[in-house]
Amino acid sequence: MSRTDVRGFLDRHALLARKDLGQNFLIDDRVAERLTQLAGVEAGDFVIEVGTGTGVLTRALAARAERVVTLDVDAGLVRALRAEEALPGNVELRHEDVLSADLAAIARSATGPVRLVSNLPYSISGPVLRRLLDLRELLVDWSVMLQREVAERLLATPGTKTYGSLTVLHGLTVRAQRLTEVQSGCFFPEPQVRSIFLRFVPLAEPLLAPEELRTVERVVRAGFGNRRKTLVNSLLRGGLPGLPGLSGDALRAVLADLGIDARARGETLTPKQFLDLTHGLFGTAQNALAPGERAGGLMHPGELLDQLLDLARAAGLEVRQVAARAAGEGDVAVRSGTCRVKGRLWVMLVASDGLEERIDVLSGALATHARSFLEERYLPPAIRERLGPGLEGA
Repeated sequence: MSRTDVRGFLDRHALLARKDLGQNFLIDDRVAERLTQLAGVEAGDFVIEVGTGTGVLTRALAARAERVVTLDVDAGLVRALRAEEALPGNVELRHEDVLSADLAAIARSATGPVRLVSNLPYSISGPVLRRLLDLRELLVDWSVMLQREVAERLLATPGTKTYGSLTVLHGLTVRAQRLTEVQSGCFFPEPQVRSIFLRFVPLAEPLLAPEELRTVERVVRAGFGNRRKTLVNSLLRGGLPGLPGLSGDALRAVLADLGIDARARGETLTPKQFLDLTHGLFGTAQNALAPGERAGGLMHPGELLDQLLDLARAAGLEVRQVAARAAGEGDVAVRSGTCRVKGRLWVMLVASDGLEERIDVLSGALATHARSFLEERYLPPAIRERLGPGLEGA
């Protein structure tokens, strides 16, 4: 498809490339075919495409994949593509915004391997990249066109200017690979930046559980919140929900246990160090204090569990203990017996109407009391109301 062809297509439907949507349409069919090959698209694959544009990449994907679901937020483009029947029969075109679309549901509808391939609008690259990390258990991989500056951040190493929170989150979850650079002349209109095509493959041996990423992200983003400040100051200034009463002394003690210099800055830590720091702060089993020990007035998970059990039983709530996720073993002694912990310990509170609320006890390891821990959490009204008297007297 030539530049003239793209202009003609847009003119026929009174459309323009929209800067507010970051539209730079891929116009080179040979480049589109090459990108499809580099993305590893094979017969039998189910491909999700973000940003249909004029359909150049879409058609290349459809030539190799079994099925393509392509999303575009521009209603005018969607109408034009449908009016001209410009896409092959194995393509489903949807008028949807990738930032609100249920990508997980689309992926689960597939019968074969699921990949995502996109000439990603540069204006939304950050939010989309973060969303894709949450889909890593559903996707074989994803390959996206990015502004070179963004690509460099994702491939950066600790201690460099381009190293940031998005680098860390990707380093913990996927392997990023630079595939090729695409010249600006392959797009219409020509972007003022250079473009890099990257491929992301979920780690074969995950470093963290799926539900852990959000917790790690809170620590990482706080750590990068003030790049000129030390890690201690950044974390304390940034605030960490779920860690009420966190003091500088307590934070320094955790860093010392991990062998991290308290004067270090966030951008000098490796992704694995951020993960270890999160485990230390949120009290995973391998980093929890021994029963009866305290550091800076902090509570051992066993003590917190004792108090939670007392509060729940006094409120007439049924209590179930659940241990899951292997990440190292340890013993947490509680008055109801010794509960074997493998990475996580939860208490399940059940109201008389069957309403359940799971509380991650180890995430409160830096709490000073069960009352302060529970006050920081959202609890269903039925359970909070039942616990109210107990909380007041705790």
